[in-house]
This record gives sequence, structure tokens and C-alpha cells, in this order.
Amino acid sequence: NFTWGNLESLKVLPEKLGVDMAVELRNFYEKHYYAANMSLVVTGAFSLDELQSQVIESFSSIPSTPRSLTATLPKTNLSAKSQKQHLPFSSSSMSQMYRIVPAVKDHHCLIVTWQIPPQCKNWKSTPSDILAHLLGHEGKGSLLSHLKSKSWANDLCAGVGTTGYDRCQSHALFTVNVTLTLEGVARWNDVVRLVYEYVGMLRYHCFSEEGKNKRCGEGEGGDSLGLEEVYNELKVIYDLTYEYADELSPGELVEEICENTLWPHLPLDRLLDGTSRLFEFRPDLVREIVEGYFTPKNGRVDLMSSNFGNDADYESNDNEIVKTDLNLNHGEDCNVAMQFSIKNSDGDALNPIIDSPPQTEPYFSTRFWCHVIPSSLISQWEEAVLPSPSDELHMPARNPFIPTNFHVHSISGSDGGNDDDSITSLSSPPPQGVPTVIVNTPNLTLYHLQDRQFRRPASEFRWRVIHERHTSPLSAVCCALLVLLVRDHLNETSYQAEVCELYSDVSATYGGLSCRVFGFDDKLLVLVEEVMRVLWGCIRGEIKEDQEEEGEEGRFDRCVENLKRDYANACMSAKSFCGNVRLRCLKVGGFSGDAQLKALQNITPTLFHTTINQVFSHTTIEALYHGNCTLQCAEHATQVLSFNNHPIIAPLAPESVPRILVHHIPSEYVLELPTKDINDSNTAVEVHFQINKDDLETRMINDIICQLMNEPFYDELRTKEQFGYDVNVGPRWSYGVIGTSFEVVTDDKTVDEVIERIDLFIAMFSCALAEMPQTHYDENINGLVKNKLQMWNSLEEESAFLWNEIIDRRCDFEVHAKEAACLKEITKGMVLKKYEEWFLGDKRRRLVVSIVGGGNYQMSGPVENKDDEGSSCVAVKLAEEKVKAFHEVCEGRTWGIIY
Repeated sequence: NFTWGNLESLKVLPEKLGVDMAVELRNFYEKHYYAANMSLVVTGAFSLDELQSQVIESFSSIPSTPRSLTATLPKTNLSAKSQKQHLPFSSSSMSQMYRIVPAVKDHHCLIVTWQIPPQCKNWKSTPSDILAHLLGHEGKGSLLSHLKSKSWANDLCAGVGTTGYDRCQSHALFTVNVTLTLEGVARWNDVVRLVYEYVGMLRYHCFSEEGKNKRCGEGEGGDSLGLEEVYNELKVIYDLTYEYADELSPGELVEEICENTLWPHLPLDRLLDGTSRLFEFRPDLVREIVEGYFTPKNGRVDLMSSNFGNDADYESNDNEIVKTDLNLNHGEDCNVAMQFSIKNSDGDALNPIIDSPPQTEPYFSTRFWCHVIPSSLISQWEEAVLPSPSDELHMPARNPFIPTNFHVHSISGSDGGNDDDSITSLSSPPPQGVPTVIVNTPNLTLYHLQDRQFRRPASEFRWRVIHERHTSPLSAVCCALLVLLVRDHLNETSYQAEVCELYSDVSATYGGLSCRVFGFDDKLLVLVEEVMRVLWGCIRGEIKEDQEEEGEEGRFDRCVENLKRDYANACMSAKSFCGNVRLRCLKVGGFSGDAQLKALQNITPTLFHTTINQVFSHTTIEALYHGNCTLQCAEHATQVLSFNNHPIIAPLAPESVPRILVHHIPSEYVLELPTKDINDSNTAVEVHFQINKDDLETRMINDIICQLMNEPFYDELRTKEQFGYDVNVGPRWSYGVIGTSFEVVTDDKTVDEVIERIDLFIAMFSCALAEMPQTHYDENINGLVKNKLQMWNSLEEESAFLWNEIIDRRCDFEVHAKEAACLKEITKGMVLKKYEEWFLGDKRRRLVVSIVGGGNYQMSGPVENKDDEGSSCVAVKLAEEKVKAFHEVCEGRTWGIIY
């Protein structure tokens, strides 16, 4: 499983050094792949004797010792071997800074990395997890909260990664990853200083007697926790998470246990929970890491920023770039460190293009500069890391979202005995687990379903605030900006809830805002109420957006900057761009990301609030409450959602609720565009056949056709012919219109070659379908029926299905049973007839979208206004023009309102 590597590392360089990679691979296999060096975990619906028999039959041929005659068994066990540390970075590479050019996307991040001893033996107390919780905390007094108040950062995460690169038996890498604003890039040295200042605060409050006593004093942070209290909170949360976790699939279960067997210090009786829970408080281990390793001289700083340009900016100057040689001696550093001067705090970030040409990393061709951090900066950071109190930074406060009530309500009425917490007089529970409408007013429609399958103290609450159709790119932009503002306002609260397995999300959708809160139900409605309070406050302008008292850009400007970056980074891959263009062709109305980016250029808080108040002047709410929730809980939820009852808000009339209409594709239409990233060598082709508006039989015949085509299409184009590395065919349900898409992503075939090969497959598969044995057809039908009738794996999965039925307005909550019954009635002859009609007939409707990579796109003419401010790139402008041209060809023909 190669996670990295290229032709240079796997072929060119080995041949240059006289190394036969095939021989080396075989030697590696013979040396390491033997039974004593492996772990095996098996589960299944068989007795232990039967499982043992199958294991012996399947695995007895694996030798117990190395296959190689020259290899010998290790003289010490894994536990002893792991005692020796092999740190990945030599001491000469620490106290250095790496400035990195992002490949494509507009991106700014700073990473501080400390290498620490391996943590496998500390599984009982996991001190690195406690430090990750503290440094990555997002509540009041946290490092991120302070960075946000200065408008230097948007996000932060900390801890030891889960991959073998970050966490293994030889070392661990603890990182603090900060997503920076533009101002944060310029103040990167101050950001690093604050990281060390937070470490100094931890040293003061966790390990000094003065700090332990002072933390409970008066003033901000007076209610903060001590280290042991933080551990106790985490222990409770870890235990609850483990006890009420969704059941893993058999494959996931054996994989997790097998990985746990490789932990040399983990006893057999802890294979199931040893890596998921906390067992003892060890402040000495926490202190060892903080004071011994979280130091500037043991730190490495990586700063990646679009301010340094991107790959395209250096293409013409490749002859000046320092090519970093591949270094086979991993004990030495291959980077050339350079000295650099520090700009003053008011200046911009270091300008690497002026300083010197970059080096090039050999595996991924990443461009970077390596610098020794000046001693003056190291001294500032060393002073910051000393134990000392801080006015802005403090330990986390007590978490109010830790659940304490785990009562699972019994099902009322015919499904079980009456429960004191249920109001059975309001209505009877639905007979077969189907949501019922318990509130239906002009302002609110609330669906309710009490969980009957999983029986856990968890619920899902999903709702959307529906407004009138967007009339301009500005209104769409303001809704997207509203989402970012709401998320940012909620961040400190939502983070504390998330730590306790109570999650929330807010997103902008067509014609409204979609909200979701899910997890332990004890405090669920408390979080729903907070989301609604902040959402309503942002709409009415009751929550201040700019933070003038802090003398910085403030929340509003940070969110605008983030939204601009989101629009600029959207659809950077050929495949995602291809799918986006197809959907924009099919959908009537809507605004491109480029149009919204233009509308965002001169937005102000005043314009934002004026527009948002207009957009939300008429609204209605649709909601689903599903899980461990009685009718009494649903009645409480109704009160929480009643924010809509305000004098300036009027109910949205049913005829004003936005509906998405789909264009009627002409018989044949081809649309070709270049990739957004000019260096992207991939070409993506999607051939989409539009079939008909949704109905049960049509949908099932299309599912059967896609099921029968999927394996041979992949086998022929991907496996045998290597036509593309991403090859698939599948059904599409585009806003109520059924279709089928053939997708190929390739880096060595032209668009014409791909389309020709797809056409050939479609023609030949007609014969294969006609000659298909009935037994093979029946096997596929039985497989589809089984999938349709499969039980839900989680409450989340079931809720997602129910919610999609509601927002799509089909509301067929028993559709899977109907589909299974319909599948059994469809004959091979019916399938063959529809296949020829939809894919080969004269009346077929086909849209071909191609995104051409490798710089091979041929411009047919000038692009209008391609230099306008806000235009992200030529490809986006071309897409705008060609989507508009497609809509003109459609002449307003649509499938009408389907649901």
C-alpha cells in the first residue's frame, strides 16, 4: 500500500543506483512476512471450532519463520525493541522554519511540531491526549479564542496523529496546526509566541503550587479547572463515548482489534477498550512532555501560505529552483538551511520570491525554503514558555454539556408500556416507525419519530429555515456569509458540546438554511436553542459582528476572507469541476461561484444586514425530531423553534417556497472546458443520460441497469485497459429527475478517446444484456433486493434517509420496501427494452461534460471580462458562458415541479 512515491523514487533513482526494485520487494516480503511477525483477528457467525478450522485451512501455509535464509528472528520482542527511540528529525533540523508553497488552493496555515518519546506504553493515561485537549481547546481562554480575538486565526487543532508516521513505537510527533488569516501570516512569529505562551500558562497552572492555588481566584478564568479535573472530565467523556458508541461492522471490528494487538504494552484483556478509555491520572507524564519537549529548540515551524505563490508561479523559473536530492541516509537532513531577516510586526510576511529561489521536495515536487530561526526569536519564545500566568489565556472551564441523564424512554401505546415522560394523548405512535407530523402551521412543520431500533440515549434534530428564492448573487452570498458568522459565534459553545459527543452544523442550501444537532439527547435541545438564538440574533443584527474594541479586523472581515477563499478553492479537481458544471446545466436558476465572488468584493456589515433582513422577511421551518425523544420532548422542541414568531417575520406562503426545476436536455449536447488548475494533468469526462421524472418502476429499472453495468464497465476500462484511474457508472437523482452517468478521469487519454470508448461499451453491453443468463440476472436482482431491505446501521443513517425524503418533498418513508417489491416484478426483457430506448434510441437525451487537463484545451475565442475583479480564473468564466449557452438551447423546457 504505497501512500507516496512516484516514477522518480520507484524506478528512475533505483536504476541509477543499480537497485532492482523487484528483488528488493521480494527480499522485504521474505524477511518480514511470516506468522510470528503477524496478527490475525477473525469474527463470523460460526462456532469457535468452525472458525478455527477455517483459519487453519486459509492461513496454515504461512511460514512461522522468515522465508529468507539470511533473515533471522529478532532476539528481542517488540516490547523491548520499542524502548529505543528513533526520532525522525535530527537535532540539526529543529529550531528551523520551512516556508512552503501550496500546490493549488488558496491556503494559509502554520504548524509547530515537537518530537516526543513514543507514547504506546502510556496507554493507561495517554498524556498526549490530555495535552491535545488543552492546546486544541476552543472555549473561552483558549489559544484559538485568543488568536481569533486578534483576527490572526480561523481554526486550530493539536495532538499526535493517528497514522504510523505520527504515532509509532519509535517516536511520536505532536503538532499544533493553526489555520491563519492573511494578517496571521504577517504575524506568524507572534502566533508561535502565543503557542509557547500557552505552554507557559499550562506549566504555571498545572505544575506550580502558586498557579494551582491561583486558578480558582476572582476574575476571568476563575472557574477554570485544574489538571486533574480536566482528566476527570475527559475520563467521563471517554467512558460514555465507548459505552454508547455505534456498533462497528465486522470488518471495522476485526481491523481495530488487529491494530490493537500490535501495541506491545496493551494487555489482551484491554484489546477492545484499551485505546478508547482512560485508566489512571499521571501528571508526571504530562509534565515530562511539557517541560522536556514543548520547547523552542525542540520545535520545528512550517508555514504554508498562498502569499508565497503557487506552483504555476514558478513554472517558468524551474531552472533557478534548487533541486533537493533524494537522500537515502535518513539520519541526515537533505534541506539546505538559509539565514533570513525578520520583518517588523507591521510589515508583511517574508517574501521568499525576493529572498531566494525555492528548493524542491523530490517526492511531491513541493517547493519550499528552509531557514534557521534567528536566536533573537528563539529567545523570545523561550521567555514566553516559562511558567507564568496570563491575562488572556487560562485553563478550560467546566463543560456544561457533559450528559448526566441516560434514560431511554419506553415506547408508548401499541409499541410498549406507557411512559411517564410520554404524552400519549397527543397522538398514537406511528405503527411501523414512520415519522408523523405533530405540528403543521404556516410557521412550522414538525415531524417526530421515536427510535424503535437502536434504543440509546441519543437523538437527531434536523431543521431548515426556508426563505424565498434568491433574486441575486448578493442574497446568495449573504446567506453563505450568515452561515460562517453563525458558526463563528457558536464556536466556543459548539466545541464544548462536541467534546461531549453532541454535534451541530449549519449550512446554506438552495432556498434556506439547514441546521442539525445530534448526539446524546440530555442537553440536545439546550444546544438547539443556542443555535436558534445566535441564528436569529445574526439575522436581526442583534449580535455585533465587528470587534472595534479589539482594534482588529473583527469577525465580519475574517468571515468575508474565509468565504472568498472558499469560492476560490471550489472545484479545483477536474472531477469535482465536471460534476459541478453538469448540475449547473441541469438546474434552472442559481448563481455561479464566480458571480457570488464578485458580489462579495464590496460587501459591508450594513449591506449584509439589509440584505439578510429582506431575504428572511418571510420564512417557514421544516423540522425532524428523531431518536430517544417522546412527544413531550417534541412539544418542547416546538417552543425552541418559535423564534419565528416575531413581528417583522411573516410566514412564507406555500407557493413561495423555492422549487428546483430541471432543464430538459436536448437529444445531444457536448460541453468542454479547461481545468481550473492549469497544472492539473487529469482530464475528467462525464456522459450523462437524462431518463425521466421520478417514478418507482423507472427508478428501479435504472438501478438494475447500473448494477449490471458497474462491474464490467470498471473491469474493461480500469482493470484491463487502464483507460483511467477513476472509472465508474451509476444512477443519478437530480432534483427528482432520474439519470445515469458514466465517469472517467484519465491523465493519458483525450476527451474524444474517452467518449468513443464509453460509446463502444454502451453499444456492446446491449448484446451482453440480451445474452445474459437468467441466473446471473436473478442473482443481481436478489442482491439489489437485499440491499433495499437492509436494516439501518445507525440512527444517523436512518435520520439522513428520513430527512432527505422530507426536504425532497417525496415523503415516502417506506420507499425501500416498495422498491424491493417492484424489483421482483421487473423482467430482463423490460430492462433490455428500456436500455435500448434510454441509451441507444433516437430519443435519448445526453449531456457530455469534459474538463480538459494537461494544458490541452483549445480556446475557440476570447473570454468576456476575464480580468474583472472577483473572477477566479478563465475556466470559471468559460463555464459561466457555456452553461448560459446550454440554457438558451433548452429554451426554457423543464420537467416541471415533480414533488
